[in-house]
Amino acid sequence: MSKQLIITADDLGISPQTNEAVSRACDNGILTSASLLANGPAMDGAVACLRSRPQFGAGVHLCLTSMRAVLPATTLPLLVDEQGRFRHGFLGIWRLMKSRHQREAGHQINAEFQAQIEKVLAAGLAIDHLDSHQHVHMIPGVFSMVVGLAQRYGRLAVRLARETRRCATGPIHLCLVGQLRRALLNRLSRMNAGQLGSLRCADAVWGIAHSGQIGRPMLRTMIAATGEGVTEIIVHPAMTKPACSSSLGRADRLFLASAWRQEELEALLDAESARVAHGRGVELTTFREAFQAASTVDLSRA
Repeated sequence: MSKQLIITADDLGISPQTNEAVSRACDNGILTSASLLANGPAMDGAVACLRSRPQFGAGVHLCLTSMRAVLPATTLPLLVDEQGRFRHGFLGIWRLMKSRHQREAGHQINAEFQAQIEKVLAAGLAIDHLDSHQHVHMIPGVFSMVVGLAQRYGRLAVRLARETRRCATGPIHLCLVGQLRRALLNRLSRMNAGQLGSLRCADAVWGIAHSGQIGRPMLRTMIAATGEGVTEIIVHPAMTKPACSSSLGRADRLFLASAWRQEELEALLDAESARVAHGRGVELTTFREAFQAASTVDLSRA
């Protein structure tokens, strides 16, 4: 079995600086895939980025926790405020899915997710995977909706956010927040895995415990430790201190302003990272290539 590695940039479309970083990392680095925010303030630039790079993997980064919804506010009263801005975080959505409003909340979430996917497809893009902003699709009940949508739109790959082992080599320091995030998502992955059926997902995922803090040494370590099968590394490159849209939540604004965004970009552009992959026999790929192109959707050719 070969070693296949998908390196995915989340949050494409959240800012022009993120779009520029993703474009550079695709053209001159080892980035192979990106997840697009259909409700991102820089969505048009993200579409242009992907259209001009057909070899690049593209997915939908489903969102419930930041910016404005795609659907009108009047259709999503449990999810958004009067201006259409999402008003719950990860835990808020989880509580909603366990409340007496669970059924109606589920209908609204499914409708918004479908609208986000349709918006990306209407832009003429081919997509090969689904994941979500701040891993909200891993919430029980929400995950089953995403599986259903993945089946409906062409048996897309779905991210199962499980980081079940640490990198085999290199100094790794897991901060408390990272450890808690990793433990929670691993637990949710065990709960949700049985719902995938015949849908495909990566055999291993890295970039959860160290989300947004993957510099050159860390990226090289992850590449060197890539095992047989399909592995996904999640990254968040952007240019330093991007101008943030007022529609972004506080957590997104702080995340984008971090100097780590530039460090992650530089790690992806680092020639040594590519040499490590080549030397270890790691094939850089996309979900489309790894799981057969027949499972993708491309409305631009319809």
